[in-house]
Amino acid sequence: KSKIKSKMKIQLNPEQDKDKILSSVNDILEKNALLSLATVTQNQEPQICSVYYAYDDEFNLYYWSEKETQHSKNIIKNNKVAVNILDTSQNWGSKLKGLKIYGIAKETSLNELAIGAQKYMRRFLKVKNLISNIQDFNKKYNSKLYKIEIKKIILLDETKFGKEEYKELSISR
Repeated sequence: KSKIKSKMKIQLNPEQDKDKILSSVNDILEKNALLSLATVTQNQEPQICSVYYAYDDEFNLYYWSEKETQHSKNIIKNNKVAVNILDTSQNWGSKLKGLKIYGIAKETSLNELAIGAQKYMRRFLKVKNLISNIQDFNKKYNSKLYKIEIKKIILLDETKFGKEEYKELSISR
């Protein structure tokens, strides 16, 4: 289980309630396992898919995917991505919670692979049935472990902040 650090260089809009905002972001990341990943094709067409994710305490998301998928090909040409994370069991008319995320996606480097694979394997224990070591993330199944460096988060947590009260976080590295 990762916990988002408040030490990162974060710009909040509005600035108040930093700990409450980070707690809400962490809660949404922890309680959900799937994200919707939006990329752009070479022909400038939008493309979206769902992938399982893990996250670290430095505002990074990790997902495992085959290299030949459309979204994997897309990020080679244009690495800007948009992500949506929410609990799909929320009822219409209830107080909503979710994240809109904007960032940069890429294949993990060797150091990033060690961090991301560890997070992913802890979160999804059955992965250990498919791979024997972290190098297998990039060797088996013609797959790669990808990292999304989050640049901006738009948080909606009506249970903590009120109806349609959005909080925006910009992350600098």
